[in-house]
Amino acid sequence: MPLQKTLVPVDIVAGLDTKNDPKLTPALTDLQNGRYTVGSQISKRLGYTALSQNISGTTDLLSSGDGLTSFQDELLEFSGSKLYSYSSSVSRWTDKGGFQCVKIDSDDVIRNTSEAKNQDSCIASGLQLFAWEQYSVAAALEGVYASVFDSVSGAIFQAATLIDATAINPRCIGTWS
Repeated sequence: MPLQKTLVPVDIVAGLDTKNDPKLTPALTDLQNGRYTVGSQISKRLGYTALSQNISGTTDLLSSGDGLTSFQDELLEFSGSKLYSYSSSVSRWTDKGGFQCVKIDSDDVIRNTSEAKNQDSCIASGLQLFAWEQYSVAAALEGVYASVFDSVSGAIFQAATLIDATAINPRCIGTWS
């Protein structure tokens, strides 16, 4: 007796199953270039098209980009020191002007379990002076401490040193010789 073909519906509502052996489960185990739409229906993933490199008002082209982001409904491109906005209606980038990146670095002046408050600092003659109120874990004032660093190399000239056990609100003032 010959085998008869039969349509067997397989419900893949369960989504992507990565825990069970794919040979033992009727659930979807691998989805590539697809996405779920209404209910359990799978459609082809939306594609990507290259955007124009034309800059509005010039014959210049946007040659390279350093970053891409969005702000509200606006697509923004950072290129060199310029900021561009993409207009899909004219398929061009609009020059929004210059920008500067802000890079923030921080270094630890002190590492301990105490709390530092009312910090102040100054730079003079290539040296950095830092002063702060230091409090113990029990919230008791330990006093005002200070450290001195070389502003170029970062070398420590004076590590956290107690200046006054009862002082508060330290202020650093640089003088030049």
